[in-house]
Amino acid sequence: MATFGQLAKGTRARKPIQLGLGRARINPATGDWETDEGGTVTTLDVRPINPVEHTTIVESARAFAMSKGVANPKDGDELYDDAKVLYTLVLACIDHDSSEKEPKPFFEGGFDQLHGTELLLPDHIGYLYEQQQLWQDECSPRFTNQTPGQFMAAVMQAAEGNQSFFVGARPGMRWDFTRTLAAAFLNLQTLTSRTSSGSSSSTSETAPAAQE
Repeated sequence: MATFGQLAKGTRARKPIQLGLGRARINPATGDWETDEGGTVTTLDVRPINPVEHTTIVESARAFAMSKGVANPKDGDELYDDAKVLYTLVLACIDHDSSEKEPKPFFEGGFDQLHGTELLLPDHIGYLYEQQQLWQDECSPRFTNQTPGQFMAAVMQAAEGNQSFFVGARPGMRWDFTRTLAAAFLNLQTLTSRTSSGSSSSTSETAPAAQE
């Protein structure tokens, strides 16, 4: 059987995604990027962050936040959180055309390039980060499902306007939560439609008798 060192020589899984620039927009019906005049769509890969990179991200984000006057950066500090996102993307976004054995960064200019660009809006950054986090979840061996009781508790919290589950859950969990609610809503709509159709048919059949 192979040792861990031998197994670790393999490459990390990469997932190709598209990123729209300029006047490119996401079609809400298909999820695909669409371009108008002046827009363009490019392809890049995202990959999971390993433990060494995670440490680098935290250290770099803390240093950045402290340079901006945050005495003790921690989760919840906006400058620290934003820096973590940018440093994550610098390490996780890979040139799609680069080889598996020699992956090249998509943001070849590093943090300063991504932080200072005028081409990407905060929404572009958020989109890229969500894509990377979803892929990180898919590659994770951790159990990410909820028990029925936990799911109902999250539903009740959301209905009451409590954001604790939504902001605390990883993107993969939030997607599963949203997908389950969407499926339940569609099932409810189908049942409501059938019930309404049945009532209409019954009424139309008995109406003539009522008029006699």
